[in-house]
Amino acid sequence: MGYRTNANGDYSTALGQSTHANGSKSTAMGENTFASADISTAMGQSTHAN
Repeated sequence: MGYRTNANGDYSTALGQSTHANGSKSTAMGENTFASADISTAMGQSTHAN
């Protein structure tokens, strides 16, 4: 439920709260907002441009 591991070492918690090396943080619902405009779904599943 929202666990996510990226090649750059970013990870999310069971609630989908992501912590990124660039300081970006998601909300409790797992909705991520990135400087690159990448967004995730409410379930913490991220969709990235790359």
